[in-house]
Amino acid sequence: MNERQVARLIADLDSDQFRMRDAATKELQQLDDLAEPALRKALEAKNSLETNRRLSLLLDQLRTRPFSPQQLQRYRALEALENLATPEARQVLTVLAAGAPAAMQTKEAKASLERLGKR
Repeated sequence: MNERQVARLIADLDSDQFRMRDAATKELQQLDDLAEPALRKALEAKNSLETNRRLSLLLDQLRTRPFSPQQLQRYRALEALENLATPEARQVLTVLAAGAPAAMQTKEAKASLERLGKR
């Protein structure tokens, strides 16, 4: 999903129709940490009370949610690559670090490479 689509979903949080607001909220929840920067930026803007409430709720859910099985699997795979520390593992981490800036996988791959650089 691109930035324009995320912006549209955020705009839909202020729709006059409950169904549209609810659908936008659910889609933004599914985007997980990919939507976080846009949600934070939107919260800084002047919004309706309903939009601010939904934005705050989405951000709170991101901070307090337990990891899904897929997220745990990604964390463990990144940890394994870091522990291997082979040239091939570093190459995979480099590719992952070039992903979507807001993605957990990208952030963790960058952190792994930084730690490996200090060894």
